[in-house]
Order: sequence, then structure tokens, then C-alpha cells
Amino acid sequence: MGEAKDKSSKTTSNPYTLFIVAIILFIQGSIIVFTIDYLLDNYVNDKASAESIIKTENLLYTLSYSSKIKTTEEIAELKKGVVKIETPKTQGSGVIINQKGYVITNWHVIADSFNNIYIYFDEHNEIYVKADCIEYDKDLDVALLKIEEIPDWYNLNYITFGDSKNAFEGQKIVTIGSPQGLKNTVAEGIVSAIRKERDDFYIQITAPLSPGSSGGALLNDKGELIGITSFQQTKGENLNFAISSYNVMKFLDDISLDLELER
Repeated sequence: MGEAKDKSSKTTSNPYTLFIVAIILFIQGSIIVFTIDYLLDNYVNDKASAESIIKTENLLYTLSYSSKIKTTEEIAELKKGVVKIETPKTQGSGVIINQKGYVITNWHVIADSFNNIYIYFDEHNEIYVKADCIEYDKDLDVALLKIEEIPDWYNLNYITFGDSKNAFEGQKIVTIGSPQGLKNTVAEGIVSAIRKERDDFYIQITAPLSPGSSGGALLNDKGELIGITSFQQTKGENLNFAISSYNVMKFLDDISLDLELER
């Protein structure tokens, strides 16, 4: 009986001790809550600062060489910067490269008709304008066109250049063009090889090309123009090629025009 009484007295809590423990727990809890709030505030502020920097850079460089990887859906929104080109004998695609209405395409798209080049902006072939050939390079198979008159009400969209020298095998790519006259056709694939020929190089891709695709846009995973879709090997499958933007830029740099290109 005596031992039971002693054991009971040892396990009974002291009110003063409980009070001290409660104070300690309260202080610890306050410290934890304060620390969490501080970390969350810093995270939000850091995130806001980062977003602000990104927005500032976008304003300064208008998304040239953007570091953001885009989804295929986001890249597809750039289709407004790609047009359908028609002459009395041929049809193809073209890429608007600045707000002045300059368009890059393949030479073979417009080779048969310099005086009757028409550019279509919409999918229903209802909005079109006439264009002039400013310069061309038969060997490289590129041509620079200029829209004669841009409608005042039309908001001209264009695509910025990327560095095709950074293209690599296995890289995600997206093409936009008018295969068989079907404007704003978007396809995706990968870079399957880089083919060099003297000072020129071509980007081999798995995205499908068809008649009418020539002169269309080859875009990297940031939505930058790294090539002009040009030709395919019909005896094989997925043997499709684009002229690199590096060579296109060399061609444009040799022209004495103030194109104000973003690269």
C-alpha cells in the first residue's frame, strides 16, 4: 500500500511545471509560424522579382532569344506570322520577318512569276495583297518579298529569328506552313540531323513537308525561327529539310536594306 502511494506521487503533474512547458511550447510555435511566414514572403517576393525581370527583358528585347521553353500550343499561336503565297503557276508559304511587311520564302516558290505574287493572310483566301520580289539567291533558294500595301486595319504579325547554330539532333521543332494550300498547318517533330554543305547547312527534320510547305517556318522549342522549310526526299520517309536561319541571315545581311530584324 505504501509503495502504491509513493508511485502515485511521482507521476502526478506539478501545475507550475505544466505552466512552464506551455510557455515554452507557445514560444516555439510562434517561432515556427514566424519562420514559415518569413520564408513564404521571401518566396513570393523573389518570384515577383523574377517575373518582373523577365517582363522587363521582354520589353527590351521583345522576346528575342527567349529562354522560356514553349508548348506546341503556344508556338502554334505564331501562325499569324506565316502566310500563304500564290502565283499563277505555284503556291507556297512565307514568313513575315518584320513590321514593315518583308517576307522570306523560297526562290522556287516565286521563280515563275515576278509580277503576280499574292500573299494571303487568312485561312479562307479572302484577305490578300500583292507583293514584290526585292532580292533572291537562286543557289541558296531564298527570296525576299515586300508587301506592297498593308491594310490599315490589319495587325501585322511577324516571327523573330533564332540561332540555328544551336540546333541539335533530337531537338523539338514545330513547322507552320500551307501544304497543299492548307494555310496555318502546324506540325511537330524533331531535328534528325544537321547537314553541312560548304558554307551552307541544312536542318533535317521529321515533321512532314508537302508541296506548298516550301517557304514556311521552322521553329525551335522557344518559338524562334531557325529555318525555312524547303524540300524533301520523296524516295524515303521523313527526309525533310530546311534552310538554316544562319544562311538566311547571311543572305539578308548582304542586302543594303534597313530591315530592323530581331535576332
